[in-house]
Amino acid sequence: MTKEERDAKDKIIQKEKPKLKPGSKSKSAEQEKQAAICLVNAEIDFETMTPEERRHHVQELIVNSDFASFAPEMQNLFLAATKKLDLGNKELAPQTEWGLSTADAERCLTDTVRTEKFRQALKETIMAGDTVVEANANTGKTIVEAGAGTGILAMMAAAMGARKVYAVEINPQTVKTCRAFLEYCGFDQNVVEVIEGDATKCDLPEQADMIVSENMYTGLFAEPQMQIINNLRRFLKPDGKIIPEKFFSYLELVEVPGLTKKSVVRNEAKIPLKPATTRAQFDVINFDHDREVSRQGIVIIKATSDATIEAINVSSVIDLTSQTRIHSNTCDFLGQDELVRLATPISLKAGELYQAEIEYAVGCKPKDIKIKIEPAKKLRLDAAVPEKTKKEEDKKRVEFETALAAIESSILDVDPGLIPSADEQLKKILSRIETTAESLRQAKVKGLFELFELSNFYDRLEKLFDRFGRLPLGRVEGIEECMNKVAEILELEKKQREIEAFFDDTIESIRDLNPADENIDLEKIKRDAPICTAKIIKSAKVLFDYKVGGTFRIDEFYIYVEKLQIYHAALQKIIVGQHIEVGEEFEKMMHNLQQELNRHMENLQGVPELLAGKMRDIMNFDEYNELSIKMTDLYVQYLKAREGDAKAVVSKKENRANLNKYVSCQEATAKDGRRLMIEFRGRKGCEFGRCSNCCFATDNATDENVKTSHISKQFNAALRDSSLSVEQGPDGRSLWAGDKKDVYKFDILTPGSFLNDNEMPKDARTEIFKKLAQLPFTQIMFESRIEYLDEEEIIRLKGLLRPDQKLQVAIGLETANNIIREVIINKGYTLSEFEKAIEMLATSGVDAQVYSIIKPALLSEKQAKEDSVKTAKYLTDIADKTREKTNRNDFEMTFKLEQAFIQDGGFLDFLHQQGKYETPWTFTTAEIVERLCAEGLDKKLNIQIGTSHDYPPPTTTAQNRRPDGQYCPSTEQVDAALQEFNNDSDGARFKKRLLEIQRQYPETFASWQALE
Repeated sequence: MTKEERDAKDKIIQKEKPKLKPGSKSKSAEQEKQAAICLVNAEIDFETMTPEERRHHVQELIVNSDFASFAPEMQNLFLAATKKLDLGNKELAPQTEWGLSTADAERCLTDTVRTEKFRQALKETIMAGDTVVEANANTGKTIVEAGAGTGILAMMAAAMGARKVYAVEINPQTVKTCRAFLEYCGFDQNVVEVIEGDATKCDLPEQADMIVSENMYTGLFAEPQMQIINNLRRFLKPDGKIIPEKFFSYLELVEVPGLTKKSVVRNEAKIPLKPATTRAQFDVINFDHDREVSRQGIVIIKATSDATIEAINVSSVIDLTSQTRIHSNTCDFLGQDELVRLATPISLKAGELYQAEIEYAVGCKPKDIKIKIEPAKKLRLDAAVPEKTKKEEDKKRVEFETALAAIESSILDVDPGLIPSADEQLKKILSRIETTAESLRQAKVKGLFELFELSNFYDRLEKLFDRFGRLPLGRVEGIEECMNKVAEILELEKKQREIEAFFDDTIESIRDLNPADENIDLEKIKRDAPICTAKIIKSAKVLFDYKVGGTFRIDEFYIYVEKLQIYHAALQKIIVGQHIEVGEEFEKMMHNLQQELNRHMENLQGVPELLAGKMRDIMNFDEYNELSIKMTDLYVQYLKAREGDAKAVVSKKENRANLNKYVSCQEATAKDGRRLMIEFRGRKGCEFGRCSNCCFATDNATDENVKTSHISKQFNAALRDSSLSVEQGPDGRSLWAGDKKDVYKFDILTPGSFLNDNEMPKDARTEIFKKLAQLPFTQIMFESRIEYLDEEEIIRLKGLLRPDQKLQVAIGLETANNIIREVIINKGYTLSEFEKAIEMLATSGVDAQVYSIIKPALLSEKQAKEDSVKTAKYLTDIADKTREKTNRNDFEMTFKLEQAFIQDGGFLDFLHQQGKYETPWTFTTAEIVERLCAEGLDKKLNIQIGTSHDYPPPTTTAQNRRPDGQYCPSTEQVDAALQEFNNDSDGARFKKRLLEIQRQYPETFASWQALE
């Protein structure tokens, strides 16, 4: 057929199309339109057309017509193209992890809404909004479609002017029909190349301008949309586009009579649903930025009626582009609601809030979707009030009511004009106020009453205290101290109220950003998201400033951290999903906050089990709670006292240090020999500086720009002062002269982290290691916090040493107990971070030394002992797993027990001066070592005990005490036995020596045994 003949026929077709008469009600306009098209189709003889003519005809339709108007024509073309293919059973899905049957792919041609939406999106993106484009116009774009099916979307892209389209399809049977359809319509392999392969893994021949992937069910269940895009984005040009752009997921709880037993039901049959809650958005994905396959959503929804629900209804909205959206339940195959069956029905109460949590991986099987529905958490976990009965609360309630009434009556009885200077009546009233305030505080600590009821008692007491304070009290002796104490208790409650109010405001603001329907006000979100970002960062700062101290119970702190984590994640999804610019500083702060929240949550993950009594530990919940509150109360006092001594700190810094002089240099025992320890004077003290048990943050700091030349001179001076000199051995190797031959280990000590450039310059590290490579040392050790352990830098330093020199990195874990490390020590990292660091060191051919403190602040002797033993067992397990995982049987884990000591001006010194802390007994350390040997842990760990020689010099070290509390000489003997054990690791010999000391000092030993 010539062009003239084809044009003539097109005119006849247009003329013969039936028109819908005005006012006709027999059929809808769409029905009339479809009927007219079917009439026309019967007159088009595709077989008499050449492929080029068919292509021209199809292009005109695709570019300039709504798909619904030519869908039947495309179906007829598809049937004509594939009728001669031997396809077998088209209902069979491919024998692959993903993929639809050929029959399902063909049915997509009948989904006119879905295909038209993609046509619009392709037109917007490829043709930049042109309304009419000439056929065969070449935009020069390269496009890849994943999950090609019939090839209709690939055909549309080519028709709109793509230079080249790659259509990836996993089902071999569907590949045949796709190629046949495209070629029949005139789009051969030079224009649309069909690739048989898995789009989650395949490679492409060239870079692409656009990815089109419609492998989506509601919620992104069942199909690997994210995995496909993550793979194909490797080939996407920097300014490339992805269709779709965004994917929104919503959930609501529903009643579903007659729900089937399948885990997930696509609601194509429109099963009657009765919503029982509000609807909430639980996830939003921006495919340009989001790469996470694991999806998790946590939302708060409100029950709208009393109901027993069996399923959650999941719905989705898809933004193909910023202008083209597919709403839920508008397509036949795309965006149908999914009903996810609950394992057991749940009863809801109208008006109550519920927390719904859904977790799954994109493309998951129905059985792998995790759902958790529970009443929205109050500030206290249910288990936070174990064994507390209503009677006890009733008793306290009567007590508070009586006390408040008595205080009010007493104040009313006071005559302001007749107050003498020694008025005992006023002192009694104030004493009663103080007792009531303390009693309220204790009730809160114990978990009695809901917080709103406690707040009511506090409010009433505060009003009475304020009324009392308006009396002329200036003449009353000794009343100021009591007034301050009451004011402090009430101030703590006020602070918590402020935190609660700010949290509520922050959470409400983030909820407002998270729409419950599909009508998203993007401008409002863009305007308010940065404000919410600032609020949540401030919320975290407030929370972590106070922690549990005097303000929160540990379970309340846990819930606050959990809430922050949930809403931080929700805010991040909104920012990423809507591609909102919040600024580089906010992005960095949000990233840091996420890491901090993750650390806190991991360290506190045992709190619920501890509360429920399901976890055995060195303390129960009440003891941990009391310890935590006491700890932070005291730490706040310490910080205030330290601020008051600011002048002393300043004067200390004003004494300029000699930058060429090292801090300390000494020898100590090591396994099978001795070690030389040199502490260098770096640029500053420990930059982290927040651990409660040490003073290394500032005491060794110089606040000077220490250069590599200074470090080199410190090294030379320390080596000279150590009296070590080199001689040649019989085999020509360098040895230490005289009685120093067993000094094989060199410990590089700094106040903080050797790998932190702000503390130790990189060039200085290089200089030290180059010097060490020329000396007889065969083992080199340096210390670092986990966050500075850079694998590349460690391997670089290791490469500077001789092949016979081993490298060891020391890390301060302090304890394997998460709550003690989180609340008491404030170490700042988690066990999972520690374990990753150990694995990295082992993989790099480096050994590890792990510090563990004996007796952190406020632990009893017995608790400290149990904590150290548990930590050793944990490290034994980690060492075994690391050897197996890294295939390094020679990996050595050193367990370095560090007996706590007191340094001037530190927190332990503050406690010691108040009589609230004593250093551990050396008998405690000895028993720890003895128990570890008895259990065989010395065969898997290199157990070493640190010395108490440090800088700044300790004022009090570990020691045994006589019955009168005075220092006992048995201390030196136990210390000597411990150092001998360091050298020979002989558990039997150590046990024998310890028994001799115990017999020599029976009264001291008996005093130690009597300790709790």
